[in-house]
Amino acid sequence: MGYWPNNVDTASLERLGPWFDLFVGTDGRVSDLFAAYTTHGARKIVLCAGATLSADLTIAASDVFIWSPFSPLSLNLGAKKITVTGSRVHLAGFRLDGAGAGIVIDTSGESWFERVGVQNATSHGIHLLSSLNDVVLDRCRLFQNGGDGLRLTVGNHARMHNSLSYGNTGYGVNDLTNSSILVGNRIAANTAGQINGTPSVNTGNKTT
Repeated sequence: MGYWPNNVDTASLERLGPWFDLFVGTDGRVSDLFAAYTTHGARKIVLCAGATLSADLTIAASDVFIWSPFSPLSLNLGAKKITVTGSRVHLAGFRLDGAGAGIVIDTSGESWFERVGVQNATSHGIHLLSSLNDVVLDRCRLFQNGGDGLRLTVGNHARMHNSLSYGNTGYGVNDLTNSSILVGNRIAANTAGQINGTPSVNTGNKTT
């Protein structure tokens, strides 16, 4: 017998619970990611077309995933900031776009970001603060932000690969901890320069 019974009813739909809590988007229970996390308590969220973010969001819980199948260009949540203070947070498949946008990561636990974009933010695209142990950025897009594309402060060890940091006012990558791993990225056309600091690994990155 397959996963689904012949009749899809409330009881069978509730079987999705172990996998995720809410669809968020035009046809979901809510379209606002902020409401899904803060009002409905969702921690396993699938973003769909029409999803938005109405206010700055702090993800303090651990083991959170906010995921969509989209590219960083396809699903625009708007000009709000996401701050991650929980551990083992996985964000995927959306962009933040506009003044006030950005992602700040301040946690002692690992986090993963894939297909996440930040563009036209007033300050840095993604800012890693000092308590962070490790973060992975895969296929991310940091574009035309008012600060650095990616900024790492002392005490964190980011790995960024297959990503774009382009046209930012600051550095493409500002590695103040001298311990990042940068592989196969395009880091170019940033006003202050491309890579500041001495990454632990700096290979295959195109800087023009």
